Amino acid sequence: MTPNYDRAVEESINLLQFYDIDQAPVDLDKILDGMRLTVKCCPYSRFSKQTGKDIDEICNLFDSELGAVAYIREKEKYVIYYNDTMNHRGLERFTIAHELGHIFLGHHQDAKTDILLRKNISDAQYKIYEKEANCFARNLLSPIPLVERVTDVNQDSCIHDMMEAFDISHTAAVVRRNCYILDKFRMQLDYYEYFSSYNILYDYYCLNCDNAEVNTQGYCKICGEKDVYFERKCDRTYYEGIELDPDHRVIQCPKCRNEVHSDIARFCKICGTFLFNFCEGIPIYDSVGRVIDYIYHINDGNARYCTECGSQTIFYKEKFLKDWKDIMVTKYEVTNSFYGTVAETKSPKYSPN
Repeated sequence: MTPNYDRAVEESINLLQFYDIDQAPVDLDKILDGMRLTVKCCPYSRFSKQTGKDIDEICNLFDSELGAVAYIREKEKYVIYYNDTMNHRGLERFTIAHELGHIFLGHHQDAKTDILLRKNISDAQYKIYEKEANCFARNLLSPIPLVERVTDVNQDSCIHDMMEAFDISHTAAVVRRNCYILDKFRMQLDYYEYFSSYNILYDYYCLNCDNAEVNTQGYCKICGEKDVYFERKCDRTYYEGIELDPDHRVIQCPKCRNEVHSDIARFCKICGTFLFNFCEGIPIYDSVGRVIDYIYHINDGNARYCTECGSQTIFYKEKFLKDWKDIMVTKYEVTNSFYGTVAETKSPKYSPN
């Protein structure tokens, strides 16, 4: 008997689709919250307090330093136990995904046991279950179509890219690269269509202010830093601003709140405020060095600085926008394409009630 990798890949994608997951890193909390009536998570540290056993004893009990999943028959519920004492988020995520694989691949029913331990089943069967659960986990957390959007697995940098983009450990990223061909062979066309709509949070950000809305050339629109300070990560910040329409004009005047503007208006008809977030401009000089005109650029509604020339914007000069250092950070995951919101870092929960 050999591992059924086709089924492991299919079940991992079915789970993502069932819980409407649409971005990476995959939100395991959303999946676990949706399964809270049948599955819950219990970290080793909590289980230690409940039972009076130390961590080494728990590892021996489950025959694993990482985790295990048990079926509690009287409650008709699965409990995923995972070792949280290693302080390794990527490892915890893979462990939980691995144990979910055992559940969705029906390993408990197949082995006729409530807890999958080496001593309960044959060595050959145990290895098959482990390989299938590992396949399930890596395709749940780092599906091939998303890997291909993020990085080139033939490049050395792909390990770092996958660790950051999918919030996985170094070991998991190495395995993902090593199993790339194995799993790509099982990727059907409709899988690619499904993952094409995913939002991958891994992108460039400004090292100075964490602003997520940057490109690799020009100036940061939040703090004004030049492009040499841009790197990539998932944990980025979206700064609040003034909402704009598709023509980059304000929907509501930031000063008097007037919302009635003509199609050609550049200034508010009530208070005279600019309706576009122009920058201070680049001066144009004549042959003797006199300023004869300026080149102005239109910026996003949350831009403190111009991305083209680095000068301050009208909205920032008029104090419609706070300095980025004065903004209280709050959590959002979806951003407005014209001005964004403000983001913060999520901490893992893994313990649905």
